[in-house]
Amino acid sequence: MVFDTSVREIEVSKTKEEVALFWKRLGYIITDSKEDVLKAKRGHIIHNFYTFNMKKLETYLVVQYNDDLVNAAIRVNTVGQVIIKQEAKLWPLELTLFESFLKGETLDKKAMAKYEKKRKLSQLMILTIIFLVAALFSAMVIFLLK
Repeated sequence: MVFDTSVREIEVSKTKEEVALFWKRLGYIITDSKEDVLKAKRGHIIHNFYTFNMKKLETYLVVQYNDDLVNAAIRVNTVGQVIIKQEAKLWPLELTLFESFLKGETLDKKAMAKYEKKRKLSQLMILTIIFLVAALFSAMVIFLLK
């Protein structure tokens, strides 16, 4: 399964170097930087099968420049993952932060921290439910075998 985020097209005054630096700070590695396009990657397919950190999933970024407009898209490979609602908020949040950056607005530095806090709480709840179901199932099996 592949998750596509929405695409942003806005007028900008930032340089391409500043744009590349923005994405590097979010953990992306620039793979291609040409006159009209910037491509980056984050994560690895192997991480898809064991991580709880959505920033480690295989993710591709394409930023296209067209005159004074910038078009950005994030494509996430979710093979091996079950993405819950809270986790899926990461990529639109990154695009929203990028849009604010391009417009020259003050970045909400707390937004990512708030996302991380909610994501960890969601994952803790899921792991607790899994543990409780496994414990209940084990107790039922032990009771039935006696």
